Amino acid sequence: MGPTRKTLYAMRDAGILEQLARGTYRLKDLPPLGNPDLVIVAKRVPQGIAVHELDGVPVRIYSAEKTLADCFKFRHKLGMDVVLEALWLWRERRGRDVESMGPTF
Repeated sequence: MGPTRKTLYAMRDAGILEQLARGTYRLKDLPPLGNPDLVIVAKRVPQGIAVHELDGVPVRIYSAEKTLADCFKFRHKLGMDVVLEALWLWRERRGRDVESMGPTF
């Protein structure tokens, strides 16, 4: 489970931890991050396909086809304008993998 909220706040107040974002902390003694925003997003959204490393933090990144499928899956939350733009951008890509989309596309 990890440390309690009270422990995290005490460690932050003592200068042991730094708070990167709500619910995301790191040791203050570590070297600065070169891509702090990407690291924060990667820690909050842990699902993915390909794993890359940024500033020593494993980051999982979806393929373009998986991202497009998710856009359609969450079209009511994202809006059709976003979905259609994603589809247009995917169609313009070189090396797109139509076969990985499965029989529904």
